[in-house]
Amino acid sequence: MKILNRLKAASYDLGAKSSCFSSLVRYLSFIISVMLITALISAGITNYYNKLIYGDMYDCRFTYTLEKAEEAESDTVIKKIYGIPELSKPIISAVADVTAGSGNNMVEYINLERVTLKTEESEFKGSDDRTFSFKGNIRKHAMLGVNCFLAGHSIFSDIQKQVFGFYNKGRELVKAGREMTAVNEMMMSDYIISHFGITDYSQVLGHRISLCIDGVPYITGYTLTGIVDSDFYRILPEGLNYDLGAYTAQVLLCCSAETISEMGGAPVKAAFYPENYSDLPAVIKSIDERQLSSELDYEESAGSQYLLTFNVKRLSGFIIFLLVLFISLAMCMQIISVSSNGMKEQEQYFAMLRAIGIKKKELFSIVLIEHFITAVAASVIALGLSAIFLLVSDICFTKMLGDGINVSAFRFAVISLRLVPAAVLGYILIISVIFAFEQRRTINDMLR
Repeated sequence: MKILNRLKAASYDLGAKSSCFSSLVRYLSFIISVMLITALISAGITNYYNKLIYGDMYDCRFTYTLEKAEEAESDTVIKKIYGIPELSKPIISAVADVTAGSGNNMVEYINLERVTLKTEESEFKGSDDRTFSFKGNIRKHAMLGVNCFLAGHSIFSDIQKQVFGFYNKGRELVKAGREMTAVNEMMMSDYIISHFGITDYSQVLGHRISLCIDGVPYITGYTLTGIVDSDFYRILPEGLNYDLGAYTAQVLLCCSAETISEMGGAPVKAAFYPENYSDLPAVIKSIDERQLSSELDYEESAGSQYLLTFNVKRLSGFIIFLLVLFISLAMCMQIISVSSNGMKEQEQYFAMLRAIGIKKKELFSIVLIEHFITAVAASVIALGLSAIFLLVSDICFTKMLGDGINVSAFRFAVISLRLVPAAVLGYILIISVIFAFEQRRTINDMLR
């Protein structure tokens, strides 16, 4: 029996029992809608949760201040902090005093138009910019800021990289080259590079760089290893005031402790980040046990805030799961009841088809096609209902909470393509089991 003929037979069956078809479509579309809406809202909650967590990235750092970079390896407090396994290796850095170090004490800051970048082969004149604003920088222009990092330590923490990836999907923090690791290596942001008129990074990557202010050499003999994405410097929690110099310093140098001191880098800060954000409560507990609270600068409530946010998310997810499970099981029982009764009513019809020579496999395929059409119809209805519900919910949440579900059309499509086929296959599997059970029972009744 050809597939087309089986399709015609299945379509005829659906037309002949419209009440059963409409009931199955109604129940199945309700199940798919509930599952899809739940998945979409869960995605929205997760997205909002991630924003809360990642938005606090700078609050979860533990900062210890040193007088000089030379003390970093011998300081007793740092040695105690090393005993906390949940904390990563520190980032030890200081913002250089460019105005004093370059002999420009009378000038508050150094504009890029006063700076010249030189390589072994080329020279690039800097240009000023008053359109770009670093977070909290009321001057709204680019200045020459230099951040010195102690060699042998991290430059960026894993959490910083994770947060950058969260806010900038598909982008790397180091967009070209590699992270600097050794003395006399440097990195610059793409923003600073662009204001020297450089569009081809190969002109400077791997080259020895010198920066001159008003023609006088200031930084010399450093090899440029990487280009940092300047959007990293825009990721700061709203309403919080930080040391502005640390975030306008988009020229990064890897230095020895002596060089940091020579460049006027003070105070020197050792920033410790948790290996994972979820380690925050354990880290804060360890700090209290070691009596280091007075030595470190950190957000004391960060650990409890994380636990509260995490527990609320977990509890809400569990409640939603139970609710969806209960509704889905109830609707599945209705589907099983309607399908079972429908197949019982079709016993004579199935017997007639078998009598005219239709094989059991062909009969089985007719039933599957029939219910596949039912599932497709229910899925189309469910997608429409879910989209409408999501739109209304987004408007309601925005008015009540100031933030909607934030699920894009692309995210809606991705979740739908994963969930709807799985729901259709699950439905077909249930129907297959019901059909096999009813056929076997019918044959046993006939043999009695």
